[in-house]
Amino acid sequence: MSKEAKPKLIKPQTREINVTQISNAIDDSTRTVEIAFMSEEPVVRDIDGTLYNEIILTTPDNVDLSRLNNGGALLYNHNMDWLIGVVENARIDEDRVGRALVRFSTGTFADQKYKQVQEAVLTKISFGYNILDYYFEGNNLIVTRVQPYEISFVSVPADDSVGVGRSLNTEENNAYKDYLKMDEKDIQEVQEPVEQEAVLEPVEETVEAETETKAEESVEEIVVPEVEVELEVERQLQEAKDALKVAQRTIEVESELEEVRKQLQAIEDAKAEQLNKERIREIESIAKVFEVDPSEAINTNVSVEDFKRGIETQKEKSNKNLNVKDDNKMKQKRTIDALVEFAKGDHNALNDLEMGSRGYAIAEGEFALARANTTTVTAAGAIQTEYSDDFIRPLLAESILGRLGLEVLTGMNNREFTIPRLTSLDDKASFKFYNEGEAIAETVANFDNVVLKPRLFAGAIPVTKSLMLSSPDIGTWVQRALLENVANSLEKEVIAEVEATATKMETAASGTLSDADIEAALQKLLEANIRSRECVAIVSPQMYARLRQTAFLSNVAGVALAQGMRFSDSQWLCEEMPLIVSTFVADDTILMGNFSFVTIANWIGSTLDVDTTTYRSSLTTVFRNYHYLDIVQKHPEPVIQLKVKA
Repeated sequence: MSKEAKPKLIKPQTREINVTQISNAIDDSTRTVEIAFMSEEPVVRDIDGTLYNEIILTTPDNVDLSRLNNGGALLYNHNMDWLIGVVENARIDEDRVGRALVRFSTGTFADQKYKQVQEAVLTKISFGYNILDYYFEGNNLIVTRVQPYEISFVSVPADDSVGVGRSLNTEENNAYKDYLKMDEKDIQEVQEPVEQEAVLEPVEETVEAETETKAEESVEEIVVPEVEVELEVERQLQEAKDALKVAQRTIEVESELEEVRKQLQAIEDAKAEQLNKERIREIESIAKVFEVDPSEAINTNVSVEDFKRGIETQKEKSNKNLNVKDDNKMKQKRTIDALVEFAKGDHNALNDLEMGSRGYAIAEGEFALARANTTTVTAAGAIQTEYSDDFIRPLLAESILGRLGLEVLTGMNNREFTIPRLTSLDDKASFKFYNEGEAIAETVANFDNVVLKPRLFAGAIPVTKSLMLSSPDIGTWVQRALLENVANSLEKEVIAEVEATATKMETAASGTLSDADIEAALQKLLEANIRSRECVAIVSPQMYARLRQTAFLSNVAGVALAQGMRFSDSQWLCEEMPLIVSTFVADDTILMGNFSFVTIANWIGSTLDVDTTTYRSSLTTVFRNYHYLDIVQKHPEPVIQLKVKA
């Protein structure tokens, strides 16, 4: 078949090889094993009803090892749920053999497989791969481009030519291997004629003697029964052999079933252990948020749901005790609930609310409590605070701002707020050792002030009459919508302030962003005495996609400028700085540095207003939320805006 007429090869392939243990192939101190996982040994494939010899060209140019060398999986029997280790490194050697160093996990199931490898019980290797390019040459399928994606320890190999520490001598013991590949039926077909001939020869000789002599009738009567007896004995012997084989096979099957039971039990134990670890981790996280002791719940195997229920019960009891001290507070509803009841027609709903300058005052801590009551209770993103009137901190956890370490000032009341700022420090201010009696140099330092002024920060949410009447928890819905809107808006304003005041840098080449440009920006931060461990980088989705496709350090390590797992939200810029994505950052720019010099000030007096007149004709009510905030970046040096040169 020519190169042009290719059958379609779509699904991933696997091929198996045999593992032979040698003394220096296993390192117990690191739990690593050196294996040879692929070679150019042909394997028969059935493609569209035709058998082909699949031959993988095993050279560095033909084999793409990127997936294996990026923490490739070490599996058992190609089962994605049976992860037993990781591929430390994989390579193609000069003898056209693929070799890898694999490390076993210390988990229960993985440790069991590692011991079987040490005992030379688990001695088979297979690897899964995708065929990227190939051609046909007669009955040979020549694979010219292949990408392995996992390595597995398996039970039955198809390619016995390679293994742990093997030199890959493919001609070794071929005759013996061919004999081993014969099944039991083939062996019986070879052996049975010989056994039958050996049994029948005495019978033929007896019959011939009987025919030749035929002298006396008594001789015939004696010989014939002897033949029948011998045949009966042979039949009984054969039945005994067959029964023995059946018994042996039964024992083997029972042994295999017992091994499978042990493996299933090991898997169940591993899953139970993992579930218990997750239970403990979740309980500890919840306990940290609510400041309770989790030890009793952990030791008594209390479920996460029961632990949550117990905390809610304690909170209810605590709230009842607190409310007894103040009858007015016991009767007071949330501000948003009271406004919703008023919009529905209950004109007495506003009687217990305190009127502010632009609406009704929000109760202390109401937004913080709303967030805790309307989201899943975990420790992720939680910000603990001692300020009952703190409005900003609960919002930070709803956006990326909660990960930037911003400075938050709360509780200010009807006045400007001034923060002293160090602008310069003379070199003479450096401390040093002095001789006894020597005059100590005086410090020359310059200061100015950063002034924070209350600025109105407000927004509105329109709600139809039908929605309010059909939703019993409309107050919670409106409050959550307000929180989300305010959090996103606050993130936008903070990033705009940082972009306006950050130190500006451009890439060396037009339209190109390289690791050298990023390292130059990081160097400038370090020269300004900004600690690298406190730095964070923020990019837009467009820049993030660009970083994911740009090689790092000339692709020597096979990684990009942006590395990490998207689903775990743990990503890194140049493998040294945490990376965050925000839709409010300008495209073709990177904001990087220490954001703790950004200050958000929150003045007391946040209010919530309900407007039932503006859109009266459409039966729409508008809920408006007012706050007084200010945002300032005290120093421009800690943050750099790196822009791709036009």
